[in-house]
Amino acid sequence: MKKPPVLIQHGFGDSASGYIKAKTFNKSWILSVADMGYDIWLGNNRGVPYSNKNDRDGEWSLEERWDFSWADMGIYDMPT
Repeated sequence: MKKPPVLIQHGFGDSASGYIKAKTFNKSWILSVADMGYDIWLGNNRGVPYSNKNDRDGEWSLEERWDFSWADMGIYDMPT
């Protein structure tokens, strides 16, 4: 039986890599869940090291680039 996909979203001040680096019994719990047959998707919010480049760099100011809220991430980012 195929198991459902699982989206894991980090909290404030972290990134998806934190789940890979966090180890229990020498293995990330995320990798253990994947070994059980789940399709694991790790999300990253804006503002983490993986979002330091954007297609619009040079078109907008730093103030415009970082002008977003947690609500904006929930409304616009998560559905994508």
